[in-house]
Amino acid sequence: MLKAQTTWAASLPLFLLRPRPISPPPCCGRRLPIVPICKRRMSTQAQPSFAPLPTAQPESDAGASGYQFRLVSYNILAQVYVKSSFFPHSPSACLKWKARSKAVLSELKSFEADLMCIQELDEYDTFYKKNMENSGYASIYIQRSRDKRDGCGIFYKSKSMELVQKEGIHYNDLVEKYVHTDHVDSVTSNNSSTKEASKKPDNNKHGDPNDPRFRLKRDSVGLLAAFKLNDPLIIAGDFNSTPGDKVYNYIVSANSECTDEVPIKLRSLYAANGGEPEFTNCTPGFTGTLDYIFLSDGSSVKPTSLLRLPRGDSVDVEGGLPNFQHPSDHLPIGADFQVLSSEG
Repeated sequence: MLKAQTTWAASLPLFLLRPRPISPPPCCGRRLPIVPICKRRMSTQAQPSFAPLPTAQPESDAGASGYQFRLVSYNILAQVYVKSSFFPHSPSACLKWKARSKAVLSELKSFEADLMCIQELDEYDTFYKKNMENSGYASIYIQRSRDKRDGCGIFYKSKSMELVQKEGIHYNDLVEKYVHTDHVDSVTSNNSSTKEASKKPDNNKHGDPNDPRFRLKRDSVGLLAAFKLNDPLIIAGDFNSTPGDKVYNYIVSANSECTDEVPIKLRSLYAANGGEPEFTNCTPGFTGTLDYIFLSDGSSVKPTSLLRLPRGDSVDVEGGLPNFQHPSDHLPIGADFQVLSSEG
């Protein structure tokens, strides 16, 4: 069971990082400007703000072999799911592909990340792959099975990272080992998004929807990437699970029910540094935290800053997402990491 949980990524790439100059930590993030949403245009999105952590290692103490990289995870909302019936609260202009594609692309570039784990990625071959290549990003992609048109992708700066190995995973194959397919197909959860829940029967008779074994197949697109750098394991993505539910607790507690192998102890990066965000998914029907970055204990990387997220009283999320300032119903999460010297 643990194997399926600790390889949640749609792909499992192994990266070697090339050192790059360390820039001083950015200043503390600015509060989002108080401007009426109706006067915002997608082309004038606010820039992302990474807030330094109080425990961040000073540049002078980084060590000769220490260097930094930035990781961002983002469910960008596949265009195939963008329908006015799913998002009646969103201005129609926010939902059109021409505007959304430009807004999402602009946002991805604005992160200046070395590694981006992207969920609900469609139009990969026709739009994102080439446009991201023009900005210096190589990428890998896997599409969901059956008739699904979206998938997961990893974009990485080829100047900063070298892809050593990748592995595509289809969770339909994994879940057969633990639970009968008919049971998994009939299970839904209360925190499923409208666009997913509308396609599935509402029948909870066949099992506990909070049981990780039953959630595995339905959440096949929930998490994008797990990648390894020497000893650390970083898993990032949309888990479609709220803090404290059985899936979340299973991941962070190294559940003792595992019988296949020794559990890997993981911790949530945001939870360990001030608490999980107030929310990462924001619609009138559901607002809560579904997206996480998990890091293995005792790793050789140390977070130095976290991507700031708006609070519930922020004007830019009023009424729900997507809107003119946020092109997806999810918010991005991310962090800067310091790779510690092997001597230290």
